[in-house]
Amino acid sequence: MSLYHLRQFRNAALAAIVLTLSSQVLLAQTPVLKKKVPTRQPAKTVQGRITKVEVGVKPASYTGHCPKTFDFHCTITVNHSPVTVEYEWVRSDGAKGPRAQVEIRHGSVTVSDRWELGEGKEHLREWEMVHIFSPKDMNSHKAVITLNCR
Repeated sequence: MSLYHLRQFRNAALAAIVLTLSSQVLLAQTPVLKKKVPTRQPAKTVQGRITKVEVGVKPASYTGHCPKTFDFHCTITVNHSPVTVEYEWVRSDGAKGPRAQVEIRHGSVTVSDRWELGEGKEHLREWEMVHIFSPKDMNSHKAVITLNCR
């Protein structure tokens, strides 16, 4: 190979090296656009809430021999199940039942309480209601009884 050919080969090799280095410098300076991957949001948990609380008593009124037992009931309805409800019965004489929990799995549930009262010739007007602690603090209306002992 002649000196002329060696110089041309060397110049071509140097040009190739310069071109390679130049393209690498350009690539290093070019910002890389990343495709934005949407983040997956966790599923929203639907919190159930109480939509209705109904209390009642059987019998609501009694006249006769005492003592008499009254059966109170409370139906708690929720809009989404399951919901854990914490509650207690409250009486007009100041007594309170134990705190209890009930899990409502399908729309509503009924809880109950019994109260035996009356002696001699008493005439009483009493009531019971349900105090709900959770999921939201609230009171039911009062289920009122009238008792006339003979």
